[in-house]
Amino acid sequence: MRDFAVASAGGVSVMSLVDGSLKNRSRNTGEPRPVTAVAADLSPLYAALMDADDRSDSQALALIGWMLFGVASAAQQAQDEAIGLLEELRLAARVATAGQGSPASLATLRNVLGRHGWLPPPGATPLQVLAAPVR
Repeated sequence: MRDFAVASAGGVSVMSLVDGSLKNRSRNTGEPRPVTAVAADLSPLYAALMDADDRSDSQALALIGWMLFGVASAAQQAQDEAIGLLEELRLAARVATAGQGSPASLATLRNVLGRHGWLPPPGATPLQVLAAPVR
């Protein structure tokens, strides 16, 4: 059995791939959960999609299509968020550069880093920052 989680507005739907057919196990958690997919997860979905098409099973086709849409939507949202964060950092770095590193120009960069929790703890040495575990 292989489980796939698909986020939706109503919660998280958990789909199980059992013996080549999909079983829907829905549960409303009320909390957003990330949807992750790797190639190993997608291959069984594509195989199930082809099998459902061969059987002319419209319900399974719709279910698998919705799952693939959820994975693609999550990937698109993650990309959009990453681009937004990089743009924000780039703008703050430009401000710091234009101000030639003055304390006032560094305030914007410090504010962006602090807002996202990316500032090192006060008094931390570079070695401590580099040795800290990644979140």
